[in-house]
Amino acid sequence: MGLSLSHNVEIIGIGNSRIQKVDLKIDQSIFNLWEQEVEMGYNRYIYSDATLKAKTANNKAGLLKNKKRSDIVAYGMEIVLGQIKYEPKSYLEFGPYWWSMKKVINARGGNLGDTMNEEIAGVYKGSNDEETFTAAFMFMEYYLDFLFKGCRSFQLEDGAEEWILRDPDIENRWAEPLSSIFD
Repeated sequence: MGLSLSHNVEIIGIGNSRIQKVDLKIDQSIFNLWEQEVEMGYNRYIYSDATLKAKTANNKAGLLKNKKRSDIVAYGMEIVLGQIKYEPKSYLEFGPYWWSMKKVINARGGNLGDTMNEEIAGVYKGSNDEETFTAAFMFMEYYLDFLFKGCRSFQLEDGAEEWILRDPDIENRWAEPLSSIFD
């Protein structure tokens, strides 16, 4: 692949509490692929395959080291199910990844109900269950850092209307959080 034509792209992002500015040169064919992806629809909050693979491997290593367990999906399910029983609307923290994560939980016996958004579940997922959970928890970190608690609207496409997350299976099953020993 040659660099016959290139574009300068300026990326400004926030990382580690400082503003980073990077000037990149990208190949025209890569730029065209990126333009196609943008035109295809959902293009927000999607993590690259490489990022998911690396983060999943890191999570597995950390879980094995700290908890002497290797099944990050089973561990993640325990966290999610416990969290939802205590604070039902916490499922909102997983944003568009909620539907693919709910599919995995149900497939493993979690019984979170039958309501499903297949279109969103088909886009917001990893290449396997571990990567799906990794992506969902990565989104949760973003949500907790940048969105208000209880936020259920997300802009999944540039320039599109906001998408609303509502799962009646969760919201109707546990209308109020279970009482805590601290109440």
